[in-house]
Amino acid sequence: MSAGPPPGWLTERRALALLGATGHAHFRMSADWSVMHRLSGGGLLEDATGPLSGWIDRYVPPGQRPLVLGAVAEAVRTGAPFDLEHQARRSDGGLAWIRSRAVPILGPDGGIEEWLGASEDVTARHEAEDRRRESEERLGLALGVAELSTWDWNLVTGEIVWSEAYFHFYGYVPGEVTPSYEAWAARVHPEDLPAVEARIGQARDAGGPFEAEFRVLPGQGAMRWARAKGSFFGEDGRAARMIGVMQDVTAARAAEARQRLLMAELQHRVRNSLAVIRSIVRRSAQAATDLDDYVSHLEGRIEALARVQAAVTRAPGAGLDLEALLRDELRAAATAKGQVAFSGPPLRLPSRAAEMLGLAFHELTTNAIKHGALAGDAGTVTVAWSVEGDGPPRLRLRWSERAARPLGPPGPPGFGTELLDRMLAYNLGAEVETRRRPEGIVCDIALPLGDGPG
Repeated sequence: MSAGPPPGWLTERRALALLGATGHAHFRMSADWSVMHRLSGGGLLEDATGPLSGWIDRYVPPGQRPLVLGAVAEAVRTGAPFDLEHQARRSDGGLAWIRSRAVPILGPDGGIEEWLGASEDVTARHEAEDRRRESEERLGLALGVAELSTWDWNLVTGEIVWSEAYFHFYGYVPGEVTPSYEAWAARVHPEDLPAVEARIGQARDAGGPFEAEFRVLPGQGAMRWARAKGSFFGEDGRAARMIGVMQDVTAARAAEARQRLLMAELQHRVRNSLAVIRSIVRRSAQAATDLDDYVSHLEGRIEALARVQAAVTRAPGAGLDLEALLRDELRAAATAKGQVAFSGPPLRLPSRAAEMLGLAFHELTTNAIKHGALAGDAGTVTVAWSVEGDGPPRLRLRWSERAARPLGPPGPPGFGTELLDRMLAYNLGAEVETRRRPEGIVCDIALPLGDGPG
């Protein structure tokens, strides 16, 4: 084994060559760092020739100078080694991130005679860290937009890492608890936990993917729905790590429930509408005097029903304005100004009540045009309503006609009579009283503002 180089081997020429081989910039500094001497350039100090007293102005950007000078002053004060990462100008004029380190050289009296140091270009590492940080920021933004959070579970050590959004979803403040299986399980709905744990076990044993939807009770917050997906990783068929993402699907679950409710309501409404149409067809045929009369009455009634259905469909669940329903029927019937008047508070009818009352208003309007107050220009129709507030709300409506001439004898009962006397009671739980006076018809309708029986 070699005993090493002989005494005097490390000449100045060899020392400088050795320093140059490292690829770093090497320098000497005066005891107070006021003057720099270049030992090797390393791409940073190539243009430094001879003693350089203005090194801070030449090589350090203005924004970095307070940082560098502060670290220099501390090293000079304490005599401790200098170690700092900062930006500096290369000899080609470009900016670089460098790590500068220097140690003091002490004289016989123990005082600092000079400093020997080196500067390493660490720009590539800083750029890699910047790219990683930007990538993490983009990933965080993407996860946030998708309402996703992440977890990383080391099955060997038991250590778990949660993203910040994961903490918040489960009702924890980041740092409030140490992520753990127990902290997660404590916030899963007790009815869902056994099934979720079983799926985790199955996925771990099979080395396959994990997927589950379950309810979460986040402390003081409202219940939420989570959709979790994860994968297990390991060697030799033994799972050692689980990584996964979780999505807040509370809104999606609520939308699905609302969609099911709307579909059920639509099916119920279609069945009711078909029953009404069958009754319209049957009673219109029984009361018709001839084919033209049958077609005319049938078309009018179907159109009245269609108008209400179209209005209800435009805003499902919002109900239909009572006054708008009346105006749709009566605006074309009145031939003179002031023939029709309305009085009552704003009121939106449930869809089922709007459908049946729309038909009733159509029958009353048709009768008024043919035989009652709207048969001429001098008659009037007044519709007034109120809502009783004691107990369940209840609508009271009065249709009152005042004709210009006395009414003739009533005709045989037809669809309108059946609708008012029987169908409103069956479908809406309504109470209807129709009185025929010489000056015109008065129809009182009272009904609960709900779906009604039937």
